[in-house]
Order: sequence, then C-alpha cells, then structure tokens
Amino acid sequence: MTNQELEQEYQKFKRKFFDACKDMNDAINELSPENLRRFKYEVRDMLPIGLINLFNALKD
Repeated sequence: MTNQELEQEYQKFKRKFFDACKDMNDAINELSPENLRRFKYEVRDMLPIGLINLFNALKD
C-alpha cells in the first residue's frame, strides 16, 4: 500500500472508532435510570476484561 492509502485507511478507522464511541454514548443516554444503574454496575465487570483484550490485541 502507498502512504496515501495507508493514511486513508487509518483515517477511515478513526472515523469508525469515534462514530462507535458516539453511538455508545447516545445509547447510554437513552437508558432509563434503572437500566443506567444496572449498566454502571455491570460495566465494572465487563470493562476491565474488554480493555485487557483490546490491549492484548494491540501488542506488537
């Protein structure tokens, strides 16, 4: 791939990543107070595992 193609690929990835973050934030904001509390409780268990998996996938 050329440098230009690599840059385009990376910019596309960043757009998708930030769009996904916005979608997640929007979905959280739509939760009822009860389900928001439930999500906050459950995310404490899910987030560390998800971050560990993400960091492992990013290792060189």
